[in-house]
Amino acid sequence: MGRIRSWLMGLVVVGLIAAAAIVSLWPRPQKVQVALVTAGWMEVAIQQDGVTRIKDRYQVSATVGGKLTRIGLRPGDEIQRGKSSIAVIQPSPPAMLDARQIAQLNANVEAAKRQVELSEARRTQAEAQLHQSESNFGRLKSLSEKGGVSLSEVELAEVDYRTKSEGLRVANFESEIRGFERQQAEVALRHFTDDETNDPLQFEIRAPIDGVVLRVFEESSTVVAPGAPLLEVGNPADLEIVVDVLSTDAVKIQAGNAVILDHWGGDRNLLAEVRRVEPAAFTKVSALGVEEQRVNIIADFREPPEVVARLGDQYRVEARIVVWKQDHITQVPNNALFRLNGQWSVFLVDEQKLRVATVEVGKRNETHAQVLAGVQPGQQVVIYPSDLLEDGQAVEVHPQ
Repeated sequence: MGRIRSWLMGLVVVGLIAAAAIVSLWPRPQKVQVALVTAGWMEVAIQQDGVTRIKDRYQVSATVGGKLTRIGLRPGDEIQRGKSSIAVIQPSPPAMLDARQIAQLNANVEAAKRQVELSEARRTQAEAQLHQSESNFGRLKSLSEKGGVSLSEVELAEVDYRTKSEGLRVANFESEIRGFERQQAEVALRHFTDDETNDPLQFEIRAPIDGVVLRVFEESSTVVAPGAPLLEVGNPADLEIVVDVLSTDAVKIQAGNAVILDHWGGDRNLLAEVRRVEPAAFTKVSALGVEEQRVNIIADFREPPEVVARLGDQYRVEARIVVWKQDHITQVPNNALFRLNGQWSVFLVDEQKLRVATVEVGKRNETHAQVLAGVQPGQQVVIYPSDLLEDGQAVEVHPQ
């Protein structure tokens, strides 16, 4: 009896050892992290640094040679068109003009007159283009309300109308500048002394626009030659955004694309809209020393003036140019995708087991990818899949 009991006890011990060995060698479920396949809003954007820039900058130059009195204006000082005196030039001795100088001044007057005529012709042309664009925009807007044209055609017509409006405004400024230059050239041809008082005449340059002084090139009193730059002026309330992108990204951007500006210093993002994609690229060396072909993208603010006024000329911004957006898009995280047999695939978690699903990927942004086929919203996919995972393997979902 005792021998049988010992034999049974030994058999039990051997069984326990065998069971422990089997359990230790039995494959354990692999721990994985998962995310849900979702359906919702998705957008693709090109993100680059940009700067603000005053749209119209004007460099005021000395039309006549002479002694420039000290300029008291400083960057940021406000000026009024036709009222603010920004520079005074006095004749420098000897104040005598020979025949050659008189002929040159006469030629300057004639050239200034032709420039006035040319600017007037450009303004007339800009007015005609604006009238035509306004008529086209109104016609397409009426047809759109009746379903005759698409919304994209109306938006393009509106962008063209805004561009033509800006063109007319620039043409008006140019005409005023040319008028001032003509007056300066005519004054230069007059006598250098007043016949009544015999006092030296002063040639006063007044502000060509309403705005502020941006830069002062000549602060001290000095003798200047005709054409010497004196100041740079502009209107800081009239800002635009310049973003340089790779030429391969520029082909995806069109006028009218939305631009989102963040990290500019304010408490919320600012909205803007692409006005123009410049037609010519330029070469720029990256921080890694690689030559890149880049293209300037010009955008206008779509914010109230009091918000834009917080920015200034050459302020840094981070711009996201939205090139595609759509709602109800099935999407998965980018870190769930992997390549298998040359196709995009994901691991689906189905009843604690893995199942490989081949997916068709569409648009992609920084975090997610559009899935056209292969998965459905609500399914679980493994993120950061390792090389140890395989189809049919048992897994344990690890909380994130």
